[in-house]
Amino acid sequence: MTAGFRRRSGRRALATTVVVALALTSLLISALRVQAGEKGYEGSVPGTQGKIDFVLKRHHGKLTIKEFDAALPTTTPCQGTVSFVLHTVKVNRKRGFDVEKVIQQARYVDVAYLNGRLGKGGRASGTVRYILGFDEVPVCDTGTLEWRAHRTG
Repeated sequence: MTAGFRRRSGRRALATTVVVALALTSLLISALRVQAGEKGYEGSVPGTQGKIDFVLKRHHGKLTIKEFDAALPTTTPCQGTVSFVLHTVKVNRKRGFDVEKVIQQARYVDVAYLNGRLGKGGRASGTVRYILGFDEVPVCDTGTLEWRAHRTG
């Protein structure tokens, strides 16, 4: 009977150790992210299935969007969803950002327009548009869409 009790106690102790280790790992990752000055944001495009997320980083006192990731619905002439990522978007002193990114490959030209503002209470909002073109003719266009996001943790 004593040996059985010890086995169960050992399993219980192991399970507790694993849970505590996972919790500490999670806290450590959060602490490193805060120490690195990064904050995650997630959001949506109201009225659509569009999704937005980005990572905000403070480096030497200046804010930068490290990675802005969007999945947006397209309008005519094509139907579907387009995804893109913008790297290193600078945030100005008034906590706003405005960027036009042109990606050109041979006869294809993609243009992303991003405008936004970081608000109070961990909120952000703005507009986004993405155009996929071929031989200077738009093939797919999201149109100008409003987005909203909030800080995650």
